Amino acid sequence: MNILGTAAVVAALPLLAASPASAGAGEWDYLGSSTFYSVNGYYYSYTVNSGGGDFKICVTTGSSSDHLYGLFEYDPDDNGLNSDEKIGSSKPLSNGDCATWSVGAYVDGDNNRAEIYVATEDSKVQSVKYWD
Repeated sequence: MNILGTAAVVAALPLLAASPASAGAGEWDYLGSSTFYSVNGYYYSYTVNSGGGDFKICVTTGSSSDHLYGLFEYDPDDNGLNSDEKIGSSKPLSNGDCATWSVGAYVDGDNNRAEIYVATEDSKVQSVKYWD
């Protein structure tokens, strides 16, 4: 099963995060954090809702080298017609590193949000923090 197919099966699990705190315009809003779970050698965070614009993650890992981290937008699988979408390019990150993607084009659905998750092959990944 590929990274997108596997993610579609399990990405809908609830987010394990702190309550979001709202910042002012032009400031990052902390959305919480997530642990990762493993499926077929890939590691997935739980989803978090983004209102669009720039979206930032920071990773905590026990790995001593860079690993690629990808950002995805979860979409319910409507009989295979609506697959999850990869957002931009995967980015090499190591412990404590942060990366930013533009997610405005992925806002959709009745909630007018993008449902975002992180995927990696880093077997030592521990958690990710999200900012919107």
